[in-house]
Amino acid sequence: MCQYVGVSRAAYYKWLHRKVNAHELENEAILAYIVKREESKNYIFGVRTMTTYINKETPYHVSEVGFVVSCVVTGFNHQFVRLSMIENRRRKTTFTPISY
Repeated sequence: MCQYVGVSRAAYYKWLHRKVNAHELENEAILAYIVKREESKNYIFGVRTMTTYINKETPYHVSEVGFVVSCVVTGFNHQFVRLSMIENRRRKTTFTPISY
């Protein structure tokens, strides 16, 4: 298997028996909070709202970029992140003429 992936056996076993560091534990705790909050509210929150909730209700402090990074690193389907960013771009670029 290691040969197929292109990783040495020593590197694989080193990775297999690694210790989880504090940053990984923090990401997992943030992800658990995100999943719980999003599932209870049917995925209605955007990046800014979710970041605000994380900063207020948990002992962790994340920025908007940190929120997106923690979603990407942990593999959480962050479609709501993309949708909120796209909606913000549409709001800024759409122009509705005034009819008299």
